[in-house]
Amino acid sequence: MSLVDNDGSLSAYAYADMGAASATAAYLLNIAGDAQVVNHGDISAMARAERGIVNVSVNYAYAIGVQDVSIYGTASVANYGSISATASAEGAITGATGIMAYGDYAVVSNAAGASIRATGEVDLFGGGFAVGISAGGNHGADVVNDGDIGVYGHAYAFSEGDNGFYGAAQATGIEASAGMQGDVSVLNNGDIVAIALAEDSVSFAQGGAGAVGINVYA
Repeated sequence: MSLVDNDGSLSAYAYADMGAASATAAYLLNIAGDAQVVNHGDISAMARAERGIVNVSVNYAYAIGVQDVSIYGTASVANYGSISATASAEGAITGATGIMAYGDYAVVSNAAGASIRATGEVDLFGGGFAVGISAGGNHGADVVNDGDIGVYGHAYAFSEGDNGFYGAAQATGIEASAGMQGDVSVLNNGDIVAIALAEDSVSFAQGGAGAVGINVYA
């Protein structure tokens, strides 16, 4: 078994003027055994990207608070503290995930008094995507929330000369999935807030926003 037990402060920051910025505060991988993360402290990840060049490059910014992966075992995350992920950019695709757990089985709990925050936003154009908890298991996924989960996705569409740039936003509090023969359970006793905003579109095809509190698939 692999274990990360955090009682202090853990943070990661990444910046890209051009290209991709990716920050993960806690990353755990176990191929054959279980992978377990326990957090009683503060975990934060921040990623920032600027603007890509038209017809040359697309910028990306990704931030993950906790990424826990077990290929053939159980990936489990227990949060008793605070976990936050923030991805921002001038003009890029941004994605922020508080907790990401994937394995043969995935088990995630957010205790009473604990918090998970995820924010994906852009200043000028692009995509702002945020997920509080993402859990997936080949044979099963189990998520329990007794605390607070807040996710925020914010994007703008933008037109410049002959170029039009899409603005898309998505916010999901909890997403849980399993394989065809697996089971998924999500129990919420706490508070989940998901907000997605897309602004400045000049047509229906230039922007869009969607917000989901809990999304389950098996």
